[in-house]
Amino acid sequence: MATKYASVLGAGAKTGADWANAYDNTQIVGTALPAIGAGGILYIEAETYNITAAWALPGNGCSVIAVNATSHVEDGSRAILNAGSAYNACIDGSVRSMSQVRNIDGTAATFIAIYLETSSTAYNCIGRNSQYGIYAGSIVNCLAYSNTYGFFPNVGTVSYCETRNNTYGVSTAASVVGSVAFGNTTGITTARLISGCVIDDNTTGVENSSVVTTLLGSSITNNGTAINCNAGAFTVESKNLYKSNTTKFGGTTANIISLGGSVDGAIDPYTDQPTEDYTPSVDAEMINTAFPAGTIDEAVNISYLNAGLNPQMPTSTAPVFAGITKFEILSNNKFYVAWTAGTGTITSYDIYIRNATNPFNVSYLAMRVKGTVTETIVHLQGDAITLLQGGTTYYCGVRADNNGTNDGNTVELSNICSGAELIQRMTVTQPVISL
Repeated sequence: MATKYASVLGAGAKTGADWANAYDNTQIVGTALPAIGAGGILYIEAETYNITAAWALPGNGCSVIAVNATSHVEDGSRAILNAGSAYNACIDGSVRSMSQVRNIDGTAATFIAIYLETSSTAYNCIGRNSQYGIYAGSIVNCLAYSNTYGFFPNVGTVSYCETRNNTYGVSTAASVVGSVAFGNTTGITTARLISGCVIDDNTTGVENSSVVTTLLGSSITNNGTAINCNAGAFTVESKNLYKSNTTKFGGTTANIISLGGSVDGAIDPYTDQPTEDYTPSVDAEMINTAFPAGTIDEAVNISYLNAGLNPQMPTSTAPVFAGITKFEILSNNKFYVAWTAGTGTITSYDIYIRNATNPFNVSYLAMRVKGTVTETIVHLQGDAITLLQGGTTYYCGVRADNNGTNDGNTVELSNICSGAELIQRMTVTQPVISL
């Protein structure tokens, strides 16, 4: 058991003894990983590694942890491991129990981007552009996108994660808690417990093919079919919010058992946004301008709202609006905002955030909210979950807009981001229903 250090270029004598003598990328597979042994730790700088073979964990209980490449502090910065569609996995710990991988972004593996044994944990990782994004018994605070299977915990747990644009967002789980499934063909399939999740804009929100699924306290919106239950399976649902799904229950509907307490079509302030404005109007370039400390993989462009970003010439009467009343950073990629409704014609409430005062500039526009809601949670989606940096003060403001003419208020509130870890009560964006 040993602790070793590595970076892309390495340093000094390249013995891995410390950062001043870090191994380089070419030494990781053949020298660095074997050197740590069972129970050991390999720290790597959060850089891009074009791997030369899958990084095979050498024994049980070992860890690979990425840290900030400058400060060498674990602050949520991720190392990108690019398999270049040439290797089965970026990290392979499939036969190593009780191991841990933290802050790793695995991409372009031919089989599984991050492949761990069922007693092992992936934390603050990304799995993308592979057949399987992340395969591990415990998947926490992770993101999976553009895979056939996003998260595959193999009857393990998925907690406080996000899965999007996969064929199957989450498959074969004991529990999925406080997570987001967005834009998948099937959001969550074959899970025994789904609790406190946001399941939005999937072709099928929840599918159950072979087990008894309990679905509690979740927001299931804008899906083709909210719940599809196949013959031989049962789904028990209670105290969920259903809204704007084309079909609520599909498949063998007699096997979907409702215990009561669910709400159909009610307005929930955290989820009741028009489809075209549900996610923030930011892309990689904008985030790099607003939050230069963050890192963005430009393979993911999150410009869901490019339309409307350009300022319009004032042609209408400005609303009367007093501005923001509440601002709270709930995690490193989500924050809560509230205001009192304005008067006059209001086509949208525009939410701005910046890591300096005076955020009222289109470059810092985080979300455009239409309708009559007076509070929302803004979810900053992207490769860099650490879009808001720990210990940094951010300033937020809201303006009421009437077809390009805003009220011009300068009220702003500040809040300090406490760190890169997701806060559980934020991620569980669900109807306020007593269980």
